[in-house]
Amino acid sequence: MPKTLDLNKIKLLEKQPVIANNPKFESYVAVLKEAATLEIRMTLEEKKMLEQIFNVAVEEKSSEQAEPEEYLTVRDVAKLLGISPQMVRRHCANNNIVSWRTAGEKGEWRIDIDQYRSNPSYSKRLETVLDQVRNRKERKQNLISAVKELPQTNGYTEMLDDINARHKGNDTD
Repeated sequence: MPKTLDLNKIKLLEKQPVIANNPKFESYVAVLKEAATLEIRMTLEEKKMLEQIFNVAVEEKSSEQAEPEEYLTVRDVAKLLGISPQMVRRHCANNNIVSWRTAGEKGEWRIDIDQYRSNPSYSKRLETVLDQVRNRKERKQNLISAVKELPQTNGYTEMLDDINARHKGNDTD
């Protein structure tokens, strides 16, 4: 989730000459100010809900990056080989397993599935692991679909209306 917006810093930014003389910057600061104001009005539960939505969106965006269609995770290969996830990571790092990392040195390991498909001793266990992978992907897609549909649901609109009503109630105090 992005860092909390600091309304005071935004107000200081708004007074800078370079901002005040540039319509694009002015509109950007206005959006930041409105976002900070909305964030202040939100309850902790609403912030948690927004963070979950944000995390799903980030996960969806990262899953859109170009990767081979089928790969296994460290957890999948640990189940397949009957070893610990740490041992799988060690084998990946030592190039004993055909694998790559999603984000350079710090990313998660992705493990090429073909090296296990060609080995008959893994075929039965591989099908079990692949079923689990398919189920996990299906659940993830269902969650992403549910989050995408959230703005059309009554509860979502009511939540935003409640935030605005609480804010208007606070303004009159």
